[in-house]
Amino acid sequence: MGDTLQRFWRLTVSDDVTVQRDGAVTFVPGRKVAALLAYLAIEGPTPRALLADLLWPLAASPRNSLRQAVHALRKRAPIADGDPLRLSTDVRVDEGEGDLLSAYDLSDCAELHAWTEFQVERRRVARIERWAAEADRLEAEGRMGEALAAARRALAVDRLSELAHRRVIRLAYLAGDRAAALDAYHRCVEMLRVEFGVRPLPETVALARDVEAATVQRRPRPKPRIPMKVARPPLLAGREDAWARMEEAWANGQVVYISGVAGIGKSRLMHAFAESKVPRVRWNAFQARPGDATAPYATQARALRVVLDGCPGIELTPIMRRELSRLIPALSDRPPAPMTSLEEKQFFYATVAEFLILSVRWLDVWVADDWQFVDAASLEMANYMFARITPQATGREGQYALCTFRTHEVDDAFRAFLADLVRSDTAIHVELGPLSAEAVEALLASTAVDGAQAFAATLHRITGGNPLFVIETLKGLLEAGDLDIAELGDLLPARVAEVLEVRFRRLSVAQLRFLQLLAVAQTDASPDLIRTVLRVGDESLSTLRTALEEARLIEGLAFSHDLVYTAVRATTPAPVRAMLHRRAGDALAATNGNAARIAYHYEQAGETNLALPHLLAAAEEAQVRGAFRQAVDWYGKVRDLDASSVRAGRAEDRLEQLDGLLGAE
Repeated sequence: MGDTLQRFWRLTVSDDVTVQRDGAVTFVPGRKVAALLAYLAIEGPTPRALLADLLWPLAASPRNSLRQAVHALRKRAPIADGDPLRLSTDVRVDEGEGDLLSAYDLSDCAELHAWTEFQVERRRVARIERWAAEADRLEAEGRMGEALAAARRALAVDRLSELAHRRVIRLAYLAGDRAAALDAYHRCVEMLRVEFGVRPLPETVALARDVEAATVQRRPRPKPRIPMKVARPPLLAGREDAWARMEEAWANGQVVYISGVAGIGKSRLMHAFAESKVPRVRWNAFQARPGDATAPYATQARALRVVLDGCPGIELTPIMRRELSRLIPALSDRPPAPMTSLEEKQFFYATVAEFLILSVRWLDVWVADDWQFVDAASLEMANYMFARITPQATGREGQYALCTFRTHEVDDAFRAFLADLVRSDTAIHVELGPLSAEAVEALLASTAVDGAQAFAATLHRITGGNPLFVIETLKGLLEAGDLDIAELGDLLPARVAEVLEVRFRRLSVAQLRFLQLLAVAQTDASPDLIRTVLRVGDESLSTLRTALEEARLIEGLAFSHDLVYTAVRATTPAPVRAMLHRRAGDALAATNGNAARIAYHYEQAGETNLALPHLLAAAEEAQVRGAFRQAVDWYGKVRDLDASSVRAGRAEDRLEQLDGLLGAE
């Protein structure tokens, strides 16, 4: 058996790359070949075209450069020729502890460099998780000295993790070295001050006190679960006046627009009111989402899918099916032709209006959330529908619709549109303000958390009466296991983003990476995309989702609130964000995803060349849908960025075709 094993190749992939045969080093490749072998070892079989562009982006003939490199490798390295290119079946790959390919200068290969940075981070995370798990295992077996050594190895590669510091503090004490435990605590305090300008979490402070008092337990107390009444308080405190105005508007058949700052409770109020009037099965409920602005009609396409799902008995005429397939391609086997006139666009809109008028047999109320995220084409269509789907057309007494938006995040055109509706008594506008001190006390009382009401006045003062700020702070205190009124002033930041960032610091690296991908992927998030980008299986994906749902940070594959999305995106390091965008673009491109979204991800990753073909496809899709302004913008971008290509000529032809339409709209 030993002789057989010796005949295998061994490839060591670390800060450099070495090739062994029969136990001896046979080849130390140069930087491009080292990168080629490392890429195949980690990513598996890869198309030759991708490898050529990755490794020789500036070469006159990247494929020829790859062909020469592969030919030179024959009999010197474990590589199997063909397309896709792959390593031989008789190779053993060892991943060293060094930073991947750090011994080589790959700065002239931007895409490869970005991939390497991502892999360095992935390997670092794997080492952290491996040593942390080893520390936990050894602690459970009572081998405290060995557990402490493993914890210190985890901390060495994760020195900015408060959790890693806390593990070392606890294990140093349990190993019998109280002085080392206190020294570890002071190093943690200094790290947090220098790197983040924050104090330790309450559980870290509590652990240090236990060390000083010699009361550390072998196992940390389990993380408390957040009660359902805290996750979703049963009382809509302080909204009695707004509710009364909405009741009056409903009786008069008026549309209700609810606005306010983020976290003020717009969505909660709208949903509670709609539930009091109409069963959910009779709602046409849809939401504009972060990322919609990059894809024409993204919001309206989502809304139409909701209508189709909620109206199983609706009969689509062939014309309806053809026109609706501009937004929902699955409705037709043959894609409709690109529009070249305003008459075609008007016919398209009129057909959608006809379909929506039919839907009122099944759906009684429109519930539109987060309208500040809506894309321009969807807003244009919504304005058209609003004028056409009248009480006379539907046979109803009024237009039963509810809509929310952030006060300061809609444009002047929307404000003017809303003002006209209010002046004509077609709609009312309800602006939600902060809660009073009495309302905050009532909100806390409804959570049934013992002792919460005692600091209602302090919470009101520090959060400004924003209900989300109040609830997120309460969650943070419950997770810390401490509702001590004496420390409340130090525990409560003035902004909910800071509250959320404190909560993020309690997450594992894998959980935080999951949130970062959701923030990057936006509307593209799906189980398949997450598995592909994060390289996790079904079981790991399920575990991550469950943990984050229990923490009330996500619901399904969406953030529990768009402020959570904002906080995650703001705290994601730029290199990680760029690599996640690149991988999301790759995953969507491999499954023929939305062209506009693929182009968006590649552009965000700084990969303009990869974005261009998808940008052209997105422009053509926009023209099919009648989103002429967006189509012209994208055609122009392709022409300007890719001036000498066939794509540029095609874009120029389409621009001439659309010339004059925008001014006539």
